[in-house]
Amino acid sequence: MIHSTQNTLEDMTVSPSQPRPPSTLWDRMTHWTIWRIFIMALMLLTVVIVTPRLLDFGIPREPSPWHPALVALRNLLVAGAMVWVYSLSVKLLERRSSTEVKPRLLNFVSGTLIGTALISVVYLVLWMAGHAVFALGTGTTGLGFALAGVLGAVLFEELLLRAILFRIVEQAFGTTTAVIFSAVIFGLLHGMNHGATLMSDVAISLEAGILLALAYSLTHNLWLAVGIHLGWNFAEGSIYGAAVSGTAPIHTLMRTSLTGTPVLTGGTFGPEASIVSVVVCLFASGVLLLLVLRRHRWVPVGFRLTLP
Repeated sequence: MIHSTQNTLEDMTVSPSQPRPPSTLWDRMTHWTIWRIFIMALMLLTVVIVTPRLLDFGIPREPSPWHPALVALRNLLVAGAMVWVYSLSVKLLERRSSTEVKPRLLNFVSGTLIGTALISVVYLVLWMAGHAVFALGTGTTGLGFALAGVLGAVLFEELLLRAILFRIVEQAFGTTTAVIFSAVIFGLLHGMNHGATLMSDVAISLEAGILLALAYSLTHNLWLAVGIHLGWNFAEGSIYGAAVSGTAPIHTLMRTSLTGTPVLTGGTFGPEASIVSVVVCLFASGVLLLLVLRRHRWVPVGFRLTLP
């Protein structure tokens, strides 16, 4: 009788500390790898589609002098909404705070400088090879508004491709799989842009897809990758005046004319499809890879269809 009572007390003591199986279908589904990616991506896409349309009702059309400033404000509000919705999705599905989007000013500033430096090296090489000619653009007018637009686009891509896709795939299948998979998806998504070719898809995957994935892997925080992406895109389009993934900017500090074969210049897609960009970014990726390995951030290959 005493032995039985003792066993009962031990069971009562141990059981509260033991993990309990999910009690509902929703609880079980929140641990599924594919389900997490799908729901988080769906929530992010919803806010990107719906929020601008709601805010557009308060923006007067051109040629109103208020139009550029209010569009820039809308873009910043959408960016804030994206971060908030992502944090909410992490809270609902993973039951934790989203530390990966916690502001890191040093990471962001460093990334912006790195991204600007990388695209500047690309232009320097093209100029030295006689394939780039620089001229004055429209000046500084509108650059601040353009920066807000670039930030919104970059933040959406980084939340979707790095914070959601790369992060969850890395947890489930390891860093190698996550880098390759997210880089390929990143390149394919840019294949829908104007002037895209198979070469540009491959170039985007190799240069930006790998580089930005390693930037996230190094810090496990989004803002280094956001900074690199922002610095590259803004400098490429608004400073140097070239097409960014097939889209030509309106306001630019300079205008750059590129001549030569598409392999060197990127053609109508822009310098992102240039072999020069691929080489420069792969070198930067190699540096980040060494830092990731040195800090023991590389997650071994695995296979997990459910996550904690």
